[in-house]
Amino acid sequence: MSGLERLPAAGWAELLLDAGTAAVTSDAPAIHDPLAWPGYADRVAAEPDEALVVFDGRCGGHPVVLAAFDFTVLGGSMGTEVGRRLRAGYDRARALAVPVVVLSCTGGARMQEGMRSLVQMPAVVAAALDHAAAGLLQLAIAAHPTTGGVHASAVGVADVVVTEPGAYMSFAGPRVAAALGDAASSARADGGSAGALAAAGQVDAVVPREELAGWLARVLAVAAPDDPVLAPTGVSGGPSGGR
Repeated sequence: MSGLERLPAAGWAELLLDAGTAAVTSDAPAIHDPLAWPGYADRVAAEPDEALVVFDGRCGGHPVVLAAFDFTVLGGSMGTEVGRRLRAGYDRARALAVPVVVLSCTGGARMQEGMRSLVQMPAVVAAALDHAAAGLLQLAIAAHPTTGGVHASAVGVADVVVTEPGAYMSFAGPRVAAALGDAASSARADGGSAGALAAAGQVDAVVPREELAGWLARVLAVAAPDDPVLAPTGVSGGPSGGR
């Protein structure tokens, strides 16, 4: 298990965005409890915010929209409200014609909301494809852990994916993979480590946390300059096109 500290969304914004530029744009969350799961609505109401917060800000002087997951809130799980906020982040970035940065730190779909949590995956992918069709950059920072539906949607379609040493990223969590009980599944459990992901070409870089902001600023300077010589012309290549 990684010893990496799990930051709240505001902590990630402070780490990644230029000082004094972070501004929360997500509105007050609504509570969705379609299954009337015992105690779930009270638990959500007791949280200070939802498991994802959207910020406007700058990184290295470059404007971005940052959608930061918060593992301290229900394991960073993506339910109806998180999906809505994430789609709104893509829409806002597209309206402002700026890159979107997704900081994922999540256990995946929020099972207390049943199928409504699962349908957030294709809805998020659709928003990401709209962003790509506008010729705008998408970056994902896969913090520990990044699993499930967020891995399969927002992270999976990003143009650039970076993680930090010690982080785990895979569709299945390590306990789930190991519980499948065969050699291949055990290999998959180890294969979600940052080093294995880099060796397999599943991430573009493994960057220590204290260097993430500088690394992100350099990527933005090259791939999404404020005054590009050539304007974006089409759909982003996504993971396969960028690697």
